[in-house]
Amino acid sequence: MLDRFLTRRPGSAYWQLRVPVPSDVQKAFGRKEFTKSLRERDRAKAAERALPILAELYAEWEMLRRTMAASTAGTRSRAITEADLLEMSFKLYGQTRDIAGKRREERYIDDPAGSWGGIEDREIALTKINREFANGDMTRWAGVTDRVLQKRGQIIDPDDETFMQAARMFAEVTLAALNVEHRLDLGELSPKPLSDVLDRAQVHMDTKAGERVDIAYSTLVDAYMRMWMAARSGEKETNTEQQKRAVFKLFGEFWEDKPIRGVKPKDAAEFFDQLKLLDANWARSPRLRELHWRDLLSACGNQENGLAATTMNRHMRTLKSLWEWAEQRDHCVGRNPFRDFNTRIKLGENSHPYRAWENDELKVLFSPPPKRSDITEMMIVAMFTGMRLDEIASLTWGRLREKIEGDVAITYFHIDDAKTQAGIRDVPVHPALGWLVRRSRGDCNARLWPNLNLEGVGKKAGADAGREFSSFKLKRGFSSRQKTFHSFRKNVTRIIERAGVL
Repeated sequence: MLDRFLTRRPGSAYWQLRVPVPSDVQKAFGRKEFTKSLRERDRAKAAERALPILAELYAEWEMLRRTMAASTAGTRSRAITEADLLEMSFKLYGQTRDIAGKRREERYIDDPAGSWGGIEDREIALTKINREFANGDMTRWAGVTDRVLQKRGQIIDPDDETFMQAARMFAEVTLAALNVEHRLDLGELSPKPLSDVLDRAQVHMDTKAGERVDIAYSTLVDAYMRMWMAARSGEKETNTEQQKRAVFKLFGEFWEDKPIRGVKPKDAAEFFDQLKLLDANWARSPRLRELHWRDLLSACGNQENGLAATTMNRHMRTLKSLWEWAEQRDHCVGRNPFRDFNTRIKLGENSHPYRAWENDELKVLFSPPPKRSDITEMMIVAMFTGMRLDEIASLTWGRLREKIEGDVAITYFHIDDAKTQAGIRDVPVHPALGWLVRRSRGDCNARLWPNLNLEGVGKKAGADAGREFSSFKLKRGFSSRQKTFHSFRKNVTRIIERAGVL
């Protein structure tokens, strides 16, 4: 069912959810089609993000049907209170921030160099809306107010004073959100919203949260991971699950397993600052990975360099997704506190890609070569194929194949266990690897290098090989994280680029 709702706009790499609105609720819903960017290039991840949105849509449409049925029968909605309006205003502020923030991020992703373009036009439009509100013109907000009220099952005459009160409150918090996003667009750091309604709504929501009995953070994470694993059923095993659980463990210990509803932006910022200053290599140690957050900070915190921007982005993006999932299930509400922590990646500044080995460095690596012959052979295969470490370590004799093209016999490795669809390919075997082709073959499922241990997710041999190579290159004096086994792949791509092959 979900397949027909996933689409991509021409020229866009991101998947989009596009759902036709049932005819019986189109008027109440305010549109004939619901569209939302899923901000994912990977289709499976897009489907995972789309499922809860679709479920919420169906629930909302069912509520509209019940509301319209009650209205037709002549029944009236219960009297709406200021507390109701404050809760709706609080949620509307968060939704507006999310929408405006995503548009700001999309402008940068689509055109980093020109992302400032149009900022003056946006400022003029925002000034016009602010002036309308200041002059008491609520025309623009009538439709918004009607939709927000209907989602809560409230049908109020637009001429009613309660409707006008709601319109003024909704307009104020929406403009507060848009003004904050505009100030972020201009480069202001952590701008604060200016709204009396939002301040009162925050106090009300904090009081209500204090009276509510919420589930512990760890219980919420367990529920989230069960749903996440179910959505990925049948997909290739990766280390993504372990990465998510590691992030959730860190924040859960920082947060002392309290309900997620209480997390505020200042709490997320404090966690971010402490996490950023952890030793970049802490996660490589099994002993350190088992430490509690407080002990980990004592052992590895407050470092001069700390974690890379890409690592920090992944951690905060994981927590941001957890909040979004929890909010859809009423475990939290309001602005996502894990937003606004995404660091723009700039090559050479906060991102340092792998670099190819230079000739003098290769001489050091191979004079003499590693004592383990399997590691030496895999290094040579990498240099003549550009294959990744796990692809090489997992090679079986059944993947070493031959085909005839014209009158020429071509020997190749068939890679069919890649992480993405694009990674499934045939890799020609260079003549310099003839020693491997001539070797006595084992069974189709037998690995070319059987002495490597199978470890980690999916029982792969790459982790063992990677650890052996890392230890070897450190002993040869190469400590840079830009020079790794993956650098052999860079050697191949550099040769291809210099040869002018596109």
